[in-house]
Amino acid sequence: MLKRLQSTGSTYYISIVDPEVPIEDVVGTIKDLVDKGKYCIMD
Repeated sequence: MLKRLQSTGSTYYISIVDPEVPIEDVVGTIKDLVDKGKYCIMD
C-alpha cells in the first residue's frame, strides 16, 4: 500500500482501544506526530 501511496513512511492507526489509556492521551500523541510531520491524516 505504501508503494501505491508513494510513501516510504510508517502507517499509524488505532486498531485496538485500551480502556486503561485515556483517548485524550492517544489523540494527543497523534497530534504530536502530526506537528512533527511524521503523521498525515488521509481522507
